Amino acid sequence: MATGKYTAFRLPRELFAKLLNQRVTVRASGCWEWVSSKNPSGYGMVHLRGQRFLAHRAAIYAFRGVDPGPMLVCHKCDNPSCCNPEHLFLGTAADNTRDFIAKGRNQSGDAHWTRRLPHLVARGSSHASRTLGTGFYSRGESHYMSKLSDAQVEEVRMLLASGLSLGALASRYAVSKPTIWKISKGRTRVPITAALKPNLTATAPTPGPPGPTA
Repeated sequence: MATGKYTAFRLPRELFAKLLNQRVTVRASGCWEWVSSKNPSGYGMVHLRGQRFLAHRAAIYAFRGVDPGPMLVCHKCDNPSCCNPEHLFLGTAADNTRDFIAKGRNQSGDAHWTRRLPHLVARGSSHASRTLGTGFYSRGESHYMSKLSDAQVEEVRMLLASGLSLGALASRYAVSKPTIWKISKGRTRVPITAALKPNLTATAPTPGPPGPTA
């Protein structure tokens, strides 16, 4: 897959490794299949600190310590959602094209990969967000990037209402001023009563970790 303009990896490898470990499920084939958002071609998309990365490129960086830069990251397994570094290799555009043709990914109709691997393009009730529970899509203090507990966020709102400044609150809770500003404007950590629709009463399914599947 030729990705054109690439995003350099400047964030710590550990952040990508943690996110990847949370959002893959291990297949019998050995593939570490990305179960969160994907692009139209079936490649996983990582959203981290305002940047977007292809999940398989992030895997090469996280687990091998290599920023692929302008090189392409190709799949030995012919599974675009796979993030197992043992199934990935760096290559040029020419390498990728030869691999693409050799594996029949230029086929159409029933031979096309979306027909042979339909679970990779699941939609609706079959999407990973429905089938794997809420553990992969945590919000609030449960999110792995969260710096403030839900109780602290409520304290921040009350102190803002009392007139305390953004800077004072940022120092008090050891976070940035933009973080406090976003809370004050409702752009992050939206109160649950405001986030839910009035008729939304269903209980969320119990989250559970992914396990090996056939």
